[in-house]
Amino acid sequence: MNISHSPDFLSYLYTIDWFSHCGENNINREAIMKAITKTSWENLVLHHREESSAILAKKHPTAYREWNNLTAQFKQQELPKLEVIWHDALNRYDLAERAILMDISFNVLNYALLKAYEPFVEIPPFYNELFVIYEQGKLPYGWKGTRDNGVFLVY
Repeated sequence: MNISHSPDFLSYLYTIDWFSHCGENNINREAIMKAITKTSWENLVLHHREESSAILAKKHPTAYREWNNLTAQFKQQELPKLEVIWHDALNRYDLAERAILMDISFNVLNYALLKAYEPFVEIPPFYNELFVIYEQGKLPYGWKGTRDNGVFLVY
């Protein structure tokens, strides 16, 4: 089975005006750094990704076997170029910090993987909403609420 990232989607990633609308609300840098590095934020993001990967592993094991290959491919071919774009865009707000760049990389990588497996499993609403925030030129940096009922913190 040949699972791959859609060339159209990969091209689309480079057309997003990353972080162009950050700073429209009055949030300080320290609050962003504190929230984006919280273990609860990381666990929430992982939880929503793992739900989909568990379904894939159970219902589509042959397709799921490509997960690690797709991950490596995206990390090697796309992330280095995207990280330069993100770094430059975040520099305008003094937010080009390693922790922030790692969070964005992790989130976009996971969305790209889920997008590649969309024929097999629905992308969780959490990830669709997360990606829309990036598409709007903003930075999601945390979550307020319970695991399944809350809102993104957005800069």
